[in-house]
Amino acid sequence: MASCGLIWRYWQMLGYAGDQFTCMGCGWSSGGEKLDRAHIAAHCDGGSDEAQNLVLVCSGCHGKTEGWTLECWRLRLFGGEAYAPLFAFLMSGEASRDLASSRTKRGLIEAKKRGSKFGNPKIHLARRQAARAARSEADRFALNVAPLIRPLRDQGLTLAEVAQALDARGVATVRGGSWSAGSVNACVRRAGLLEAGLRAA
Repeated sequence: MASCGLIWRYWQMLGYAGDQFTCMGCGWSSGGEKLDRAHIAAHCDGGSDEAQNLVLVCSGCHGKTEGWTLECWRLRLFGGEAYAPLFAFLMSGEASRDLASSRTKRGLIEAKKRGSKFGNPKIHLARRQAARAARSEADRFALNVAPLIRPLRDQGLTLAEVAQALDARGVATVRGGSWSAGSVNACVRRAGLLEAGLRAA
């Protein structure tokens, strides 16, 4: 990659008035410290490491100026005060987000043209596996909790009263919530089917 001195000399030759310690983006002086070397055209867009494709910027401008074209940089460096409002907008967070979004969309379009596929190509298998895991967990839970429920039912408690009793004992449902008459009934039914050797839904 071209050195900071070479980059500065290239732009000075074109008429740039700043020194090699002045940020080309915002005009801040680094006080003799080296500035960042930023690409105008990124490597992924075919940009080179030569001086004509590099600018010297402070760390704050490095990200904000990403996506600026060569024409944009020429206006910034040689366009004068007439373009000051334009560059105030370009340095804003809104412009940076717009540029990043545009670059991402462009990259996705190019990747799709090259045949790249996004997402999980086996999503249906992943969903089936997740459903099986959830069913197995519900089965284990029902078999563990049913012995707590049946004695309460044998005492004549309603499903709603059993739900209240389980909550009072600090027993949570399979999803970690509170019990209801419906969840008690579903748990007992699932355990009964499993114990009978039938597959629970």
